[in-house]
Amino acid sequence: MIRNAKAIVLLAVVLLSAFSIALPLFAKRSGVEVVAVDDGSKCMAVKTGDIITQINDARIDNSFDFSAATKNLAAGSYATMIINNGPGGCNAISTGGIGLVVKDMPSGDLKLGLEIGGGTTNIYEPADYSKSSAEKTIPVIKKRIESIGSQDTKVYLFDGNDKKTYLKISGISDENFNVLTVNGRFEAKITQNVEIKDGSGKIVVGERTHSVTYSDGTSIDGIKRNIGDEFLLDGIKFYLANFTNMSATLDALLFSNEDVTNVFTTASYVSYQSSMGQYEFYIPVGITSSAANRFANLTKRMGTKIVGSNNVLLDGSLVYLLDGNTISVLPISFESAGKAMDAMAIIGFDSSARSANSVKAEIETVLRSGSLPISLKLTGSEKYTGSLEHVMGYYVPVAAVVVVLAVAALGRMKSGSWKNGLYSIAISLAEIVFALGLISAVQKMGYSWVVDAETIAGLFAIAFIGYADSYFKMGKKKRTILKLCVFTASFITLFTSLRGFGMVLMAAMALKIILTGSMRVKLTEASVSKA
Repeated sequence: MIRNAKAIVLLAVVLLSAFSIALPLFAKRSGVEVVAVDDGSKCMAVKTGDIITQINDARIDNSFDFSAATKNLAAGSYATMIINNGPGGCNAISTGGIGLVVKDMPSGDLKLGLEIGGGTTNIYEPADYSKSSAEKTIPVIKKRIESIGSQDTKVYLFDGNDKKTYLKISGISDENFNVLTVNGRFEAKITQNVEIKDGSGKIVVGERTHSVTYSDGTSIDGIKRNIGDEFLLDGIKFYLANFTNMSATLDALLFSNEDVTNVFTTASYVSYQSSMGQYEFYIPVGITSSAANRFANLTKRMGTKIVGSNNVLLDGSLVYLLDGNTISVLPISFESAGKAMDAMAIIGFDSSARSANSVKAEIETVLRSGSLPISLKLTGSEKYTGSLEHVMGYYVPVAAVVVVLAVAALGRMKSGSWKNGLYSIAISLAEIVFALGLISAVQKMGYSWVVDAETIAGLFAIAFIGYADSYFKMGKKKRTILKLCVFTASFITLFTSLRGFGMVLMAAMALKIILTGSMRVKLTEASVSKA
């Protein structure tokens, strides 16, 4: 009865695992998921997370279908929709635009590694050809890979025939290469225009006043400065951006990548600003206390200006830049003057939702990873099919059949019965299906575990370990020690390039300890008694 109960439990585990693997093949999710809704959207109660499966009479299976169904909508026209299997609709806010940003629904299929599923390889030429300098880019890129959750992306250096050091990045898709290799130098600056009267002006930093004079050029505190010069005032980096005999423009570095302590991605968003006709992205960040104090000192005694009827602003601007390119120029409110702001919002604007989301994601990534120590130049790119595709298509099935026949034959030799050999194979197949089902479940939860060559090797190892476990008699103590050794070795591989191999074996060992181990003991005893 107990034996039958275990067989029923094992069958249930196998069926659930097979269901997890095969479900996407029979139940492909159609439609697109709404990831952003513009402020100016004229849709009927549409919110992020909603699923759109039809627009007018067109079935929507992916984002391509969505674009095709909306691109010809005239401004103000109404489109009927099926949203979350119910009625809905939107009025186009512009020709071809209904104020929604969507993405494809996840397929749920098992994700394959580079060796099996193929991908894209880009080769980059570092600006500095010394290997030591190029090596410094690796940790930053790896941190960016982790930040964007890129599946099975690999980065490494190699020496070319010209004796130069190059960087190679291989990934399943090429959509993230730009954010991985952008220099990513983020800067927040406060810009002030200093008025010069009768050849002199002043700029105030904290409690100190510094002179700005013009006489055949601009001088700061009596030291002549040229455009682009960097200098310190009370420990804050300043740059002379421009000057005339009437004014001087000074930029003060407020914070950069190194000063960002936290990026609050859960609170960031993209929204449509109808008053501006643009998409705004908003990224709240935490900054160091030294950066907060710089803001306080720069704004404490800054002059003011009135905009509109009664809107009082500081007489300076907050400028955000990425790799020297201006992201946005923002006003500074009078209420923030002199305050040590340890949290700020990076705000920018773009003409399209897709572009705004792209810039937002890029900024979030470089703030978490830091900037590259040297710049990279793309010198080559190629797409390729998996190097093991022919192995998976032809040799793996043949090898699987050979293994099954070999294990069955060895079982026949050890026990004198084909039945026991097939029984051992059935248990091993159950362990393999369980491991694949676990991989599928882990992938559906959003974690990175792709089916790579090491994973395939682990699946074959399960069959061989099962054979040894079924037909070689050993005491309970030795069997426990052997299981512990295999489990420990599998755990160690999790921290190596054989991670997939170890994870598969650990999954199989867990099932063996809980369920199939005792079933194999019964098989061993039966084999020995018949022998």
